[in-house]
Amino acid sequence: MRFHGSIFAEEWTPILLSRTGLNLSHLFFADDLVIFNHIDLFYSGLLKDYLSNFCELSGHNVNARKTNVFFSSGVNESLRNTLNGILGFQEVNDFGHYLEVPLFHRTVTNSILDFLVERVRSRLSSWDAKRLSFARRVTLAQLVLLSIPSYLMQSTIVAKGICDSIEELARQFF
Repeated sequence: MRFHGSIFAEEWTPILLSRTGLNLSHLFFADDLVIFNHIDLFYSGLLKDYLSNFCELSGHNVNARKTNVFFSSGVNESLRNTLNGILGFQEVNDFGHYLEVPLFHRTVTNSILDFLVERVRSRLSSWDAKRLSFARRVTLAQLVLLSIPSYLMQSTIVAKGICDSIEELARQFF
């Protein structure tokens, strides 16, 4: 079970993730759980109890080494330390990656997405284009190179400049 988010609340109410977005209190995916909430000492203890009860009833365990807490920028250091002590989870400064897709918690810029261009460039450097026919180069570019950003594009708007850079690399490969 993975655990991310600012998780403490005065009430167990959902969090509005954006002005026009959905209210969310948690997300489940396979064996992962993400809980969103406001900061509060009392409810951090309740959350710890809820997780303990869930584990006792279900037979599952929370892996504290793989379980993380992410606090928003306005939470002071002493409160963070207190809450981390109650929960016993590791604090992280970003959401990391999930299924190899970075989970962003700030504005996505071109510099953040440069890893896509670098991934395409590294894939190209491992191929010997001179030994491939034109049709094989086109097939490789379409199936492999241009599919690299498509998975991320399902959840994130990728800037046109990043897409243009990837297409330019593919054209040079031809």
